Amino acid sequence: EQLVTQQPERVATENEGRETLKQLDADLELLSKPDVLAFEIQTAWGTHILEYHCNDTCRDIAKQFCRERRLDDRLSGDLADRMEEKLKQPLALAQPKRPHGPKPKVVDLGDKNAVKRRVRALQKKLREMERLKNLPDSELDTLQREKLANEGEVRRTCESLERELNLLERLPRMVFDVETDTGLRFIEFRDGDSCLELSRVFCSQHALDDELIGPLAEHMKEKL
Repeated sequence: EQLVTQQPERVATENEGRETLKQLDADLELLSKPDVLAFEIQTAWGTHILEYHCNDTCRDIAKQFCRERRLDDRLSGDLADRMEEKLKQPLALAQPKRPHGPKPKVVDLGDKNAVKRRVRALQKKLREMERLKNLPDSELDTLQREKLANEGEVRRTCESLERELNLLERLPRMVFDVETDTGLRFIEFRDGDSCLELSRVFCSQHALDDELIGPLAEHMKEKL
């Protein structure tokens, strides 16, 4: 009877031990890849993990990520910029109880409210810059001159986030698959978009013949 009673306890202990070993194996595998960083990407469709290798370029893997998940191609540039910014930041060194791989860095492309707040802050900065530009140069102090010197960067960042916010607020109504010489590409149609303009931009981005603009736009209209 004692053996029968102890048997379930031993099984439970063995299962727990197997799970612990399995987790340790996974941790060791991560430790064996010091040249790999994991980015946690938040989108409107959920959380995704993007691996960055030391020989990769942020631009290429951002484009690939957007293509694979059928995200708008225009997001790839913003995603690459954010990844490059994160790579410049030092990794926080934790003191874990046991070895583990690097904690994913977060690049949030799905927090619409956060993007809105950032856009409003940048728009406020731009309004302040416009006010400063109307003042005589002799009345500007050093800090104000530095603000004006950064106008171009602030404006580009604001425009980029405004485009991102627009995409977040208008989820695609339909995604068109387009086969090209360089592989399968996607066109996202949102309410208010023009099929002709989407077709023109797509052909320009992928160096396609202008003669394809009209037929592609008509095909999109038929599918809608």
